[in-house]
Amino acid sequence: MPSSPSFLAISDVHIGLNLYNQPELGADLRRLFSEACKLAVAQRVDYLVIAGDLFDSNKPTPDLIRFVRSEIEEARLAGVRVIGIAGDHDKPINTESWTKISGVASADSVMQFAGRDYSDNPLEVMNYIQSTPRRKTAEWIVLHGQVPALWNFCEERKKLDVGSLPIFELYPNLRGIILGDIHKPYEGKITDPSTGKTAYIGYCGSLGVTSSSDIGGQIGLLYFDGQKLQRIPFSLGREFIKIDLTTSATRGFEVNYYIERFKKDKGRRPVFLVEYSASTKDRLAEIKPLYPLGFVRTTQLRSKDAGDTRQAVSIRNELNNHERIGAVLKDMVPDVEVRQMLTEALHTEDPKLVLDKFRQEYLT
Repeated sequence: MPSSPSFLAISDVHIGLNLYNQPELGADLRRLFSEACKLAVAQRVDYLVIAGDLFDSNKPTPDLIRFVRSEIEEARLAGVRVIGIAGDHDKPINTESWTKISGVASADSVMQFAGRDYSDNPLEVMNYIQSTPRRKTAEWIVLHGQVPALWNFCEERKKLDVGSLPIFELYPNLRGIILGDIHKPYEGKITDPSTGKTAYIGYCGSLGVTSSSDIGGQIGLLYFDGQKLQRIPFSLGREFIKIDLTTSATRGFEVNYYIERFKKDKGRRPVFLVEYSASTKDRLAEIKPLYPLGFVRTTQLRSKDAGDTRQAVSIRNELNNHERIGAVLKDMVPDVEVRQMLTEALHTEDPKLVLDKFRQEYLT
């Protein structure tokens, strides 16, 4: 196959999110987007591709829009065009996407790409995949959703079963499917059983850390040089460290190690995610010396039944059934905005952020 346009691909930046209600951590996400733009320029790629959720909200503030427009314009002047789609967080309002308003061109505007903004109705996205005129020229499909081939727990509103389609018949030049939404960079191959032809399929992964589950999940950015797709290094610039106080194997020496390590460090303050159980709550005194060194967030875990399985105590994990939650809320809460707020509160790391945002937008 001849050489194609080169690109870097990113997703789930979530600009506008203040992780753990800390503005400094929110600034990290803006910084990381800026650094991704600069890396695209340094690599001399043709495109920076965004696979959804550039913003954490579909109503970003004017200052965030100005920031993104400035970064995109700087990249454009250096020869890199920024293209992409909207995700479920920054999905279109009245058919208009905040992603595009911020200067991101539609992925569908480039002949080698077929890209569709997120929709709560996955049939709309699946119909697009099968009917877009881009099928004849597209080498890359850009989507924001969950595919059963890579993710076993697909939400119905996000489920995109691309494996059920004759994808190589629809896209004779297909090189790969680039996905957003899942924050871990799971990757695989799709194969045409009749011809043996293969193509890449994978999630970009989150550009930064937007919840504790993102920690350790970054393995670099997707980079295509025109011939080969690979991951290239990308530094977060801040360390996120988990400390487990729930087992006897963890003693004060671990905390002392981090005290010695960071007490003279003048860089960005680390984030310590400390897990403890009811029986080890008294050990929280051990972590007090960490507070002057960085951000500290504690989470209480509990034993499930009599086994060794542990889980965080939160509404999200106690219910542990996204589809059932959605169905119940749909029946009980007719107001769409309130239902969306409740859904986000149930599935977010910090419900207070969702409630504060809802109060600011609708109750003031």
